[in-house]
Amino acid sequence: MKGLDDRSITNTIKLTRFDVYYRAGLGYKPVSEIKPDQATVQNVRTMVERSLHFLEVCGPKLLDGFAFEGGYTDMVSKGDGDFTTADTLWDFKVSKAKVKKSTPCNSMS
Repeated sequence: MKGLDDRSITNTIKLTRFDVYYRAGLGYKPVSEIKPDQATVQNVRTMVERSLHFLEVCGPKLLDGFAFEGGYTDMVSKGDGDFTTADTLWDFKVSKAKVKKSTPCNSMS
């Protein structure tokens, strides 16, 4: 991936299929059969741009991709996070819902 051009995004979408297979055990689909439409490519581009803007406003990112092996208690045996900033642990999610006006960072618009 070299940027947010269509080809880079399409190839990234193809790569994510391996993650889905590894994590969820869903059936393997040959990469050659993964052909995201233009709406999907644009949705990914928008998601990345929003994420980068979020980090510009609320960052910088200090740590990413970590897990708490062994967990906290007998009931909570494991956990993970996407990244941390100076005072917050973040777990990013995706949604088709419209972005709400309220944000975790006061200065974000």
